[in-house]
Amino acid sequence: MGAHVTWVLPNGVEPSIARLLLGRGLRGFADGCMAVLLPAYLLALGFGTVDVGLLSSATLAGSALATLALGTWGHRAAPNRLLRGAALLMAATGAAFAGFSSFWPLAVVAFFGTLNPSSATSACSCRSSTRASPARPPGMPAPRCSPVIRWSAH
Repeated sequence: MGAHVTWVLPNGVEPSIARLLLGRGLRGFADGCMAVLLPAYLLALGFGTVDVGLLSSATLAGSALATLALGTWGHRAAPNRLLRGAALLMAATGAAFAGFSSFWPLAVVAFFGTLNPSSATSACSCRSSTRASPARPPGMPAPRCSPVIRWSAH
């Protein structure tokens, strides 16, 4: 990412952070695509609008509970392990969605799996953002994190 992207970053921020921001942007884009593609895929399978709404709601409810669980108990595991587990769960969920075509198996997969990359990584990034950072300006409070709402200074 050379010097041509440094104009986007605030003064004093290391240019390699641009890769992190690009990755988070791509993740957000993919997350938004899933919100559109999943209902379209389910409609193409022949599900009615109520079934599509229920399956989409099951994915969101499962992801919300996963985010709460990871925010509460995620500190007990290494971030690398959490991210690998989340990646495997997302891949397995995608394979299961491709392999099943009836409502109840898809409902179980939708709730217990995850198609939402944000839910799996929120606790990992939350955990790492609470560490002291040399890039944080003096006097700026440390980022806070809760299972429901998180913000960070970066």
